[in-house]
Amino acid sequence: MPITIKSGKKQNISAILKKLKTIAFLEDERISFTNAFDYEHINWMLLSILDFKVNLSPSSKRKIITSAINEILENNQVDSENLMLKLNSSLNQHLKKKERTFFLLGSISIQNIPLRKIRFKNTIIRIYKSTFPKPFNSNRKLFLDQNKLENDVSNYSKVVLEIRSKNYQDAFLDGIEKFEILRSLLCLILNKGAEIRYGINQERPINLIRSGKVFTLHTEDGNCPGENYYWTSDNYSDSKIQYLKNSKKK
Repeated sequence: MPITIKSGKKQNISAILKKLKTIAFLEDERISFTNAFDYEHINWMLLSILDFKVNLSPSSKRKIITSAINEILENNQVDSENLMLKLNSSLNQHLKKKERTFFLLGSISIQNIPLRKIRFKNTIIRIYKSTFPKPFNSNRKLFLDQNKLENDVSNYSKVVLEIRSKNYQDAFLDGIEKFEILRSLLCLILNKGAEIRYGINQERPINLIRSGKVFTLHTEDGNCPGENYYWTSDNYSDSKIQYLKNSKKK
């Protein structure tokens, strides 16, 4: 499906393009901008009003927008019709890229989950009791040690999400969203229906099931290629391990 402008936002395109014309100029046959801050603002404005219809990371969306902006400026066709044409052309080029398989590794503060494999759209979620499978386990530990990141809590269940995606940024977004859906469903099963907080209890998370501190993204050979392949929570704290009663398992 093509990229569209969100309902009620069409009037903003003209103002954005008008501003773009005032800051863009040609230098040595390349498009440059008089004000970097204004150019960033234009990008973020477009991100906020465009509906991409597919689940893409912010960085992938930015690349698509940047490509479209450069094309309409280079061809001196700065109008909304040509912008939408170039945006959709750039999106199609992105979608034509060959998909790769990525593996997102995380952990979760619950044991005895009665499922070991869940298929969710284009993602396969596998749950392990204590350690990640080889070669992910050794590569993840090596990566965490090299980057001075904390190792996994030993009694958290380990979760591996197998994702088909165009690039690692989209894979990260898709994988973490699917992980959060799994975690949310477990929270719905175990959380209390109502809870009043006061005193020290206010500092405790309402959700009983928490993710581990670090997510790492791996290629098919099990490697975690670099710094861009991990995400960590800044306000993380270890949580009590939860267990499912037989009735909850059922």
